[in-house]
Amino acid sequence: MNIEVVYFGHRDEMLQRYKNVGINVERIPYNGPKDLLRAGRELGRFIKRKQIDIVSTHLFIDKAIAFISKFHVKFKLLSTLHSAENPYASGKFKISINHRLEDLYHNYLVDKNLAVSEASLASWRKFRGLH
Repeated sequence: MNIEVVYFGHRDEMLQRYKNVGINVERIPYNGPKDLLRAGRELGRFIKRKQIDIVSTHLFIDKAIAFISKFHVKFKLLSTLHSAENPYASGKFKISINHRLEDLYHNYLVDKNLAVSEASLASWRKFRGLH
């Protein structure tokens, strides 16, 4: 099995960490919401070029970019679930919107959710309404 790593970050030191441990990384620049569609198209081209069948996402932005890619190429989309015990930050509209979009993503848009632990799965079901 071949595993490809795609890095969307803008920090060179994180990219260097991957390289220091011998992990080959494809870098797709992402500098905020204005880059979402471009990054999604670029990821889709990378998926098609490398003939990737499964994409696993972790952070909210990875999830958004991977979902956009599904409009360009066909693949299975997986997502990891971590603790959700503080589901909606009070008074922080942007974070609240991100969490609600993530709830939609996990409940309806991914092919499979993978919990990092039984506790995280229980937390998502209790606090975030995961089906």
